[in-house]
Amino acid sequence: MTYQFVPYSCDSTWLITSTNEIDVKKVKIYPNPTNERVYIDGIDSEIEYQLCALGGQIIKQGSTYNKTVNIENTGLYILKLKVDGIWIFKRIIKIE
Repeated sequence: MTYQFVPYSCDSTWLITSTNEIDVKKVKIYPNPTNERVYIDGIDSEIEYQLCALGGQIIKQGSTYNKTVNIENTGLYILKLKVDGIWIFKRIIKIE
């Protein structure tokens, strides 16, 4: 399944890893592209995340802090968020 999330200048496709219902429209990640960090709206508490390179290598993982994820190096990443027990994926661009 794919869902069109929010029309940004980059691709905003969500990939759902479960058939359980989840309202991804409530989860918003911005700004994208970003200079340093992305903010996550639509969640009630801190959540588990993984920041991965396009090749699948985990660059960084943990729990969000103040509903944000810091991205240190310039590049294209996949941000995996575990929301209500379901992993969702979002492409993130980090620019200088």
